[in-house]
Amino acid sequence: MAPYEPVKHLYFLVEGSVRIYGVRRDGGIFPVSAASQLTMLGDLEFCGNGVSPFFVEARTPSACVALNLDRWKEELNRDLRFLHVLLESFMEKMRLFAVMGGGTVTVRDRILFYLQHLCPQGTILRLGKGHYQLLRTRTYVQNDVDF
Repeated sequence: MAPYEPVKHLYFLVEGSVRIYGVRRDGGIFPVSAASQLTMLGDLEFCGNGVSPFFVEARTPSACVALNLDRWKEELNRDLRFLHVLLESFMEKMRLFAVMGGGTVTVRDRILFYLQHLCPQGTILRLGKGHYQLLRTRTYVQNDVDF
């Protein structure tokens, strides 16, 4: 999925893992979420105008099952069980965004999140790759380290 392209399918990730991110005007990347098997992709777009503001990129070899929205959207909007699953999927992405991308979160929480969701096998291989995500500024780190 790429930003500003119409989303015509809901995708259900059945194998592998992906990351969802946006690009700021200055070219920097901000993480929105990380997802692994049995995750719904396109849930934000299903609820909105059908256009994604984010990139979705495979982190590992991945496979999805696609559901055509032109054919099934009206029926899905009437299915309360589906809408509940949609809400859970949406809220999990917002929870991950709050931990990684926004809000006032401690460096400790950022590192734990990074290890749990973004590092292969929970190991930091190169600190530089996730440096911005973990340590926004030197001042932030100095004021917030509480291990």
